[in-house]
Amino acid sequence: MQKTEMDKAMNRQIRFRGRIIVACLCVGVVLLCAHQSLAQFDRISFSFSGGAGYVSLEDWKDFFSGVSSSHFEKDKFGTFLELRMSYHFTHKHAVALNVENIKTSATLCGALALTDPWPDTTGYACYVDEWDFSAVPIGLSYEFYPKGFEGKVSPFFGVGASYFFSEVEAESYYLHDGIFADLSSSSTREGEGYGVHLYAGVQSKLTEHLLIFSCLRGRYADGMAFTDKKGAIKMEFTGADFALGVGWRF
Repeated sequence: MQKTEMDKAMNRQIRFRGRIIVACLCVGVVLLCAHQSLAQFDRISFSFSGGAGYVSLEDWKDFFSGVSSSHFEKDKFGTFLELRMSYHFTHKHAVALNVENIKTSATLCGALALTDPWPDTTGYACYVDEWDFSAVPIGLSYEFYPKGFEGKVSPFFGVGASYFFSEVEAESYYLHDGIFADLSSSSTREGEGYGVHLYAGVQSKLTEHLLIFSCLRGRYADGMAFTDKKGAIKMEFTGADFALGVGWRF
């Protein structure tokens, strides 16, 4: 039984990471197909960035606020990685396709009265629940460069939408009579959803082709908005983040 659960968990991880690979391939395909001629290829830029941001997890905080003798805590900042391709169809206007990887975590700890499903076990146990959240949003955005995109320093603004593939890995630990014994458990849930975002940033040219940029973004996101299965765990990645990265314009 334990091996079967491990196999299932491994298969879920393979599927989740496979989505990242497929998303990156989609960016590559669009990169090759977006231009109509080689003369327009210099309108395409390709960038990679990373940063940190606030992820609210409000649904989780509200859910556990009613649990007695417990303490809920989440990471103050989540981490962000982003792969982006932008196509400038005019001097001031562009479309961007991006793939992100967002990670954050939360913890609940407290005391629990032991009854069923633990027969022959009485008294109280201390418990710790740990959740690791991951999301892979695939987004499409419109970008506006008020001074054009070819200047030494180019501010820009963007608005768009994303489709989310999200996952939470949960680990539960129960301490009874000084040991964890067989009272520990783990589970994984997956979901899909949507998000919308606004952002503003600055792009600077270091060389003819090499770029550096910074971006501040706010988003509303629901990681499992389309999931209505019984017992589904809702994950939302609403928040704000700051990213810094480098890019290459062909």
